Amino acid sequence: MKKQRTQRFYFINYLLMVISIWLVAGCSITEKGTTDTVITIENEEMVLVIGSDGTALSLIHKSSGQECLMKGVKMPAFSITQDRPYDNEIMLAYPAKEKTFFSDSVYRDGNNLIISFELIDYVATVGLNITDSYIGFSLEKLEYHMADFGVKRKTHIDEFTLLQIPVKERAHFGEWLNVSWDEDVAVNLLATNRYTKIDAQKHDGFHQFTAGAESEVRLQGIGAALI
Repeated sequence: MKKQRTQRFYFINYLLMVISIWLVAGCSITEKGTTDTVITIENEEMVLVIGSDGTALSLIHKSSGQECLMKGVKMPAFSITQDRPYDNEIMLAYPAKEKTFFSDSVYRDGNNLIISFELIDYVATVGLNITDSYIGFSLEKLEYHMADFGVKRKTHIDEFTLLQIPVKERAHFGEWLNVSWDEDVAVNLLATNRYTKIDAQKHDGFHQFTAGAESEVRLQGIGAALI
C-alpha cells in the first residue's frame, strides 16, 4: 500500500512538471519560434509596425520622427471579402450579402508575412520587398486550410486587401496617386502593377489608404509599394 502511494506521488509530480513545461512553452513561443507581439518592417525612410493581431499600429517617418498613422484607430491591415458568406456554417449565421473577414493573426517568416483571418480557413503569404526608398508588398499565395474532420468545399474569395492603413490627414491629398503630403512628409500607397486597385476613403482626421484586388481581375501576384 505504501509502495502504491509512493508511486502515485511520483507520478503526480511528474505529471505536474510536464504540464508546467507545456504551459510555459505555450505562453512564450509563438509560430516559427518568435516571441514578438509586433512585426516591425523598416527601411532608411520609415518604420512600419503591425500587431500580431493584424492591426496597423504605427508608421514613423525616421528623419522627422513624425507618426504618420492616426492613433486610436484600430484598423486591420489585411482582409478578405466575399460577396456573400460561402462557408456552410457562416451562411447560416450571416445574411447573403458582402462580408469582410479581417486579419486576426500575423507573423513574419523571413521576408514573408503569414496572415490568418477571422472565421474563414484561408492563410495568405504576403512577400516583402524592402528597399531604401519604399517597402513593397505582394500576394504570393492564398492557401485554404480545411479542418481535419468532416467534408468541406473550398470557399471562393472575391476581394483581397493587401494593405490598409489610417494615414493622418495633411495639407494636401492626391487622389490619382493615393498620396497625402505637406511641407514635411508625404505618404503614398501606390500600385506596382495593373492588377492592383488603390483607393482612399476620407474619415475624421485621416484617410483610409487601401491596396488590393478583385478575383475577376487577379489576386495572386498583386503588388503595392508604401513610399
